[in-house]
Amino acid sequence: FDEYIESKRIENTESTAKKYEQAKNNLIEFGKKHKQQIQFENVNMEFRNKFVKYLQNDLNYADSTTYRKLKFIKTVLLYGFNSGYINTLNISLNKFLTKDRAGIHIALSELELHELENLDLSGNKRQEQVRDRFLLGCYTGLRFSDFMRLNKNHIQDGKYIIINQQKVKSNVTLPLTDEVKEIFQKYDYNLPKP
Repeated sequence: FDEYIESKRIENTESTAKKYEQAKNNLIEFGKKHKQQIQFENVNMEFRNKFVKYLQNDLNYADSTTYRKLKFIKTVLLYGFNSGYINTLNISLNKFLTKDRAGIHIALSELELHELENLDLSGNKRQEQVRDRFLLGCYTGLRFSDFMRLNKNHIQDGKYIIINQQKVKSNVTLPLTDEVKEIFQKYDYNLPKP
């Protein structure tokens, strides 16, 4: 597991490695609770089912999170098998994952965004700043990790926002809309620290 995590740190981003680290820690905590040492050679359908129950009942993970955790572990199992660390798999990897159920996605309407925009938070500076950062995320469509880094250096020619996306390591160019420009101007192009 550690070797695979280290390879993710070399190949991808730290955030990917952390996700595998979390899945590993879930396994370790599961092993402690059930007083058993986790060995990949012993992973079978019974183990998988107990682990799924642990994730859902003890940790209260949603179906999509449980699916993701199992996907990370399946990947490491396959890595261990292909690298010769595991001689035999005692479970069909085709049956290892749970169903990936789509979560409920809530979107704000344009009217709701404008209501939020016009909400008087002048009595609470912190709430006002949080609201404005949230609106930047809504109006740009950027991932959280990207819109939280957004600053005046990302504005080009007063018309565009160009930012290198952390997750996919590529630039994205967005129009500098009036709403986004207004938020930048409100803070004299020095957005408050997140």
